[in-house]
Amino acid sequence: MLTTALYWYDRCSRVHFRFAAWTMPIVAFCAIGLLSVSTARAGLIYASATPSPTGGPASGPFVSPTQMWGVRFEVASTMTTATIGGHFARFNGFSAPVGTTIFGALVALSSSTDLPDSNDLSTPDVLGSAELTIPSAHNDSDIIDAPLSVTLTPGWYAVVFGTQSLIHGGTAANGIAMDTNTDIGNPSYIALSPGTGGVWGDTSKDGFYFFVTAVPEPSSWLMAALAAGGLLFYGRRRRAAT
Repeated sequence: MLTTALYWYDRCSRVHFRFAAWTMPIVAFCAIGLLSVSTARAGLIYASATPSPTGGPASGPFVSPTQMWGVRFEVASTMTTATIGGHFARFNGFSAPVGTTIFGALVALSSSTDLPDSNDLSTPDVLGSAELTIPSAHNDSDIIDAPLSVTLTPGWYAVVFGTQSLIHGGTAANGIAMDTNTDIGNPSYIALSPGTGGVWGDTSKDGFYFFVTAVPEPSSWLMAALAAGGLLFYGRRRRAAT
């Protein structure tokens, strides 16, 4: 009787071990997939719209030496930005500069109705800026971005885009801020253009796709690394067993 009991205990133990070994990589794989999705979602600080298809023809107002466009957004907790970007196209008409970039900047605001303190973005409320490479073909649009690391504390900010940057200097290309995107909610778009009297102000134009992403939280990276480590351990254990 005791011998029979020990026999079935040994059999069940082997089945349990094989089941655990078989399911371990699947569980780890699913965990990594879920973490990837959650990390991607957590990486987005703000997006003003859902982007429309890229390509041509281009549709929207110029991004030029006399026109800049942006949107206000609110941050609820401290985080560090990773990139800024949007949906833009190139425009080569009307003797536009033959350059390759536009610029984007992050600006600190004091409230949901505040505006940048300077037309040329030369004041301390500008927290950082970056050059974005626009599509190479005339009237061809694409989603573009550039790295920009800025620590944001709770409060209001704006991400703005222009050309002939006084921050970076040099000759930049004229662009088109695509207005064919589908707004999410009611974005608070701002502009510096002849339509706002040549100073920063609210604009009635909409349909822009501007976004800011964040550096993923360290805990997400750690959990993903642990899951990957589990797969590695399983692979070595399996090779050792054979």
